Amino acid sequence: MALTKVIGAGLGTLTEDLLVTGTTPKITIGDAGAEDTAIVFDGNAQDFYIGLDDTNDNLSIGLGSTIGSTQLLKFTSGDIVINEDSADINFRVEGNGDATLLKCDAGEDNVKIKTDNNYAALVIENDDAGSQERALYASVTATSGTSANNVALFSATHSNMTNPLVRIHHEDPSADQLLIQATTTGSNTVKFSVDEDGDIYSAGNLVIGTSGKGIDFSATSDATGATDELLDDYEIGVYTPTVTGATSGSYTVGDSATKLAYTKIGKMVHLQGQIHITGKSSPSGVVNVSLPFASGNSSDLAERSAGSVIFDSAGSSDGVAHNSGNFVNFMVSSNSSVGIFRSSEENTGAGSLNQSHLDTNDRFTIGITYMTFA
Repeated sequence: MALTKVIGAGLGTLTEDLLVTGTTPKITIGDAGAEDTAIVFDGNAQDFYIGLDDTNDNLSIGLGSTIGSTQLLKFTSGDIVINEDSADINFRVEGNGDATLLKCDAGEDNVKIKTDNNYAALVIENDDAGSQERALYASVTATSGTSANNVALFSATHSNMTNPLVRIHHEDPSADQLLIQATTTGSNTVKFSVDEDGDIYSAGNLVIGTSGKGIDFSATSDATGATDELLDDYEIGVYTPTVTGATSGSYTVGDSATKLAYTKIGKMVHLQGQIHITGKSSPSGVVNVSLPFASGNSSDLAERSAGSVIFDSAGSSDGVAHNSGNFVNFMVSSNSSVGIFRSSEENTGAGSLNQSHLDTNDRFTIGITYMTFA
């Protein structure tokens, strides 16, 4: 080795290799003054530098010979920054057999894993062969935190977003290929799945969380006059009807025959059961039996309905209610919250049962299907 000038006293030139030996060898560049220092690699086509930007207290590795220009890698007391100056320079990590194990593409402003395709801000592809090939695996473990939140969250704020927020696509699915599957426990018990035909399997209930929403059948063919194809309600229950006179007064029900059962499917209500009259309080007028849901109004009296009724009298045989020559039905009229007993007396026309036809210890069993149109 030869020195043409003492290093540290000014410009010096090394004409041979520099070897620093000793117990704790060290090369110090600078004298703790407020100046930039650098090592410049003077290349044939491209220069590189390793330099200290003393003003900003940064250590940079970059292109050229000027400290701070085209910084490829910058070290600060709080950050390590790649491509600080937003140059069109990529950051790429190679695997043992994959040239693009990880790539930050500056020109495309995206991140790629095991691919060089530009589909999105983050692109992951896996073409490796194996027993459990996955492109992405995410897990939240018991040690992730005391109050674990989501394994994955997809969120958007763009008000003009018209495409799906999340899309699952299979280019060449096989028959019954599952596109989505949710499992639990170590045995992977299936709780929910969707296959390539759109068939949905659920191990639990389908819960409609908003009133007025339901299952939409608008894709099916319609009969002339169809007005609604949304199934928005289903309910099963029993209730205690009130039996009253239309003008005044009421009846008492009891003896373990006090309730009617109903099933409501959309706007259709089926009602059935037996009621035992065990007392009365000065009823007057047409006998009314309260309904679980009012009938509402349709068009051309389409909301009206008639069902069957059987009377069993232990206390009276008076009037049309118990005369074999009369026919009695249970009727729900327009926009009504009650049903009435309607009779057709042979050769004399029709009428409604009133307080003279229903007495203590009478029983009636009804069955009717009507529409709510509410």
